[in-house]
Amino acid sequence: MVWPRIQKIKINNLRCDITWLQHIRRTLNANGIAGKISFENIINEQNTINREELVSVLTKHKYNVRTELISFYKQKFYEDLRTTIDNETIIPINKDVKDVMLGLLTPPLDFLCEELNKALTKWPIDEQTLIDTLCTLDRQDLRDLLDRYHILYGNSLEEDISSKNEAYLMTFLLLKVKNAAKDAASLTLQDAKTLAETLYNAGEGVHTTDEDVFINILGNSDFAHIKYIAEEYRKLSKPWKKSGRSLRQAVLDEFSQGLKKALVAVLDSAENPATYFAQALHNALQGPGTDDAALKRIIVHRSETDLDKIKKEYVKLYSRTLAEDVEADTSGEYTTILLAIINRS
Repeated sequence: MVWPRIQKIKINNLRCDITWLQHIRRTLNANGIAGKISFENIINEQNTINREELVSVLTKHKYNVRTELISFYKQKFYEDLRTTIDNETIIPINKDVKDVMLGLLTPPLDFLCEELNKALTKWPIDEQTLIDTLCTLDRQDLRDLLDRYHILYGNSLEEDISSKNEAYLMTFLLLKVKNAAKDAASLTLQDAKTLAETLYNAGEGVHTTDEDVFINILGNSDFAHIKYIAEEYRKLSKPWKKSGRSLRQAVLDEFSQGLKKALVAVLDSAENPATYFAQALHNALQGPGTDDAALKRIIVHRSETDLDKIKKEYVKLYSRTLAEDVEADTSGEYTTILLAIINRS
């Protein structure tokens, strides 16, 4: 950042950097930090919603500012803005655009709960949403999610997962959920070595992989612990290969289908969540058809936290920007609203 030229004056022997203060004030106002943001521009002369201005406000700010918009709209029209958009009383809206707008107007934790509930009630179950959510949250965030889910739906996420018979994947996810309710255990270096040896002897060290061992160890471990275990695992396999075989590569080679995706998600999130979501977005954009559900879910939710980091990882991995690939794979107002979110971060 290039700082502005500073104009200095003296007031009672105190130097006041006028230009500096003006610059700071402009910066704070631009980010919705100082003072109230005016939402009057979203109202047309006919006292109806200016859709372009509404999209601009939704995508320019994070949820703490969008809550002010919700209150403003309620006071102005005596109706919930989400209901207005959902019922398309503004004007007919493309489904994907509507989903993004509604997602941006939903509290981030509630948004994840809604996505999980939809994933569990679909047939077949939306495994990818479950993996992208439950395998990428640390213990405290997952605990908060479980509490909120119970409030919203009247039953626990653990109960909803338990009711699904999806073999190894659901067993692993259920263990992750149960583990979140417990206090974190300590892990010594010797513990990490022992667990790494156990994983090695249950996977590439034997002819038949023991899935239960991987489920138990990785499902019961925090991200910080998994990083240590993965480091020790690489040392174990080093005698066989110069660089050592990573635990991630072992999982890719030894497992298949949903459980493989879940274990990789946990390992990648322990190392760098931004890398995992960059890959997830790339997967959503590649192939014969766009995975719009994943694209919308990840961009909306991660825009509140680390979308900027994800964008940087995306360029490192694919030598293209996320914005370029989104623009190439989507169209119309859907492209516009996604790019507005991406470019804000």
